[in-house]
Amino acid sequence: MKSLNKLLFLALIGLGLFISSCDNKDDAEPQGKYEEGILITNEGLFGSGNGSVSFYSFDKDTVAYEIFKAENNRPLGDVVQSLTRTDDKVLIAVNNSNKVEIVNSDDFKSIATVEVMQPRYIVVDNDKAYVSSWANGGKVYVIDLENNTVIDSVAVGSTPEEVLIENDKLYVANNGWGYEQTVSIIKLSDLSVIKSLNIDAYGPAQLVKDKNDMIWVLASGQVKYDQNYNVIGHEPSALVQINPSTDEISNHMWLFDEMHPTKMGINKAGDKIYVGGGWGFQGFYAVSITASTAPTSPLINQPNYGFVIDHENDVIFLLQESSTANGKLIRYNADGTKIKEYTVGIYPGDGQKRFPN
Repeated sequence: MKSLNKLLFLALIGLGLFISSCDNKDDAEPQGKYEEGILITNEGLFGSGNGSVSFYSFDKDTVAYEIFKAENNRPLGDVVQSLTRTDDKVLIAVNNSNKVEIVNSDDFKSIATVEVMQPRYIVVDNDKAYVSSWANGGKVYVIDLENNTVIDSVAVGSTPEEVLIENDKLYVANNGWGYEQTVSIIKLSDLSVIKSLNIDAYGPAQLVKDKNDMIWVLASGQVKYDQNYNVIGHEPSALVQINPSTDEISNHMWLFDEMHPTKMGINKAGDKIYVGGGWGFQGFYAVSITASTAPTSPLINQPNYGFVIDHENDVIFLLQESSTANGKLIRYNADGTKIKEYTVGIYPGDGQKRFPN
């Protein structure tokens, strides 16, 4: 009898452990259909309304095409510029369709469509989204994510591009079609413009934050033309570091005299900046945040229209465009070793940013 009681006691303990294990599993964060992977934006052909979002799955090592259309039975729109992922939402800037699509991050089902003229890039802070826009001379629009409506705006420089938040301030890269040299710095509490910082380089385009919470600006430079659109010269591209404690420039590095990258990213450790991207741009370059001079050779010697950095696995995804057909996604290890190629949408150029935004 004692032996039987002992066996019964052990069985009850085992059952308790099993139930506890099941409870812990149930309490785990649910994994949605589009959670474990990378989202890629495909601009599509201008005026054709065939912009899309592709999804690369970590587990399946495959790419799903046009996931917005598949989940919502309608096309996404004209020129899908960028997207930003939060814990439960994905916000997609559809530039020529003058809207921001808000979808559920797990299943990509539509939550709301918010009218924003010529949206470019989005950053989210708490329950508000800040959207750069080329409309009305250059604006940042504020979307209340509780009711998905535009509630405010602030004027910035011409054709603003990427936006970043640090120290309760919004930093806006004012590109000006390559003729601006400023970053607008905005106090979030009241949307007042604290400063229009001249970075002494043309065409501010992208922003990242490094491991030391310093802000880096990619200035693409510009191509100079005569009245007949013949190239007559260049303004060089540059990387410029801003100290957010003082909002002053703390480092300035010229990159290329005659090459004009439009995209920037940063590695998982936050100590290496990546630059590349743009129509016909050749090469993908890595720059240490402690470097004093620009790299002379690329980490990956391939043309790319854009790229996405996978910070889960420290993997690089280069994006290559095709004039009329679907583009390519090419996966590389952090050391530049090629892994595999995939097909994505038309003019793939951007994707989700897990770090630092």
